[in-house]
Amino acid sequence: MTYRQSAIARSSSIEQLAEQTRAAQRAGVVPSEVQSLPAAEVRTRLELAVGSYEDRGSFWLWILCCLLWMVVLSASRSGAGGLFPIVVLLAIASTFAGFRSTAAAARRRRAAVERALSWADSQPFEISGYRDWLVSDIPMMALRLRTPIDPKLLRDAIAAIDPSITTSIIDDKTVSISIPARTMTDVEDRKAHNARFGNIEVLARMFERCIVPLHSEVGVERVAMGGTVRR
Repeated sequence: MTYRQSAIARSSSIEQLAEQTRAAQRAGVVPSEVQSLPAAEVRTRLELAVGSYEDRGSFWLWILCCLLWMVVLSASRSGAGGLFPIVVLLAIASTFAGFRSTAAAARRRRAAVERALSWADSQPFEISGYRDWLVSDIPMMALRLRTPIDPKLLRDAIAAIDPSITTSIIDDKTVSISIPARTMTDVEDRKAHNARFGNIEVLARMFERCIVPLHSEVGVERVAMGGTVRR
């Protein structure tokens, strides 16, 4: 039995739109929609991405603070004893200590985010949009090389690092790369529940094993990063 292969339909309007996308990626333009996210959500996603989100200070210190104030409240109703002033002072001191612990944790979280963002500046070639990539629902990047390379070879090399990474060949010097976002589902805070953010571990592994060596051998012109946000 002979099967007839169906003819592939062509659409000039679709081809024009596709070429606009390819031209933008060749120019280093990657979509970025993080401006639509509230500042608090951006901060939460950044902290989740770098692993500092759960650093909230001393939990047990706040438990002690609550217990001491319960004792103070109970003593004030039943008649304060001789130790009442000492308990009040301890409660006040533990409250101040709790706030100091929380403030210190906030500073540590900010410092962790700043250290993570400095990674892009430490690379031997230009990287733009790294912060947006970290907080996108669908992180995207465009790799632009200085010298043409076999696109299939590059695609296979990236897939060997992690099969979840998908690549799309734009031309012989430009490749679109997508690393699936991580999803946090076990954080009790409602803001962080089901939050999506960039997978730093896979990104670092891809750069270490493929992109940086490629730069030393072929030359990387730039990496443009960004992503889209699900509405």
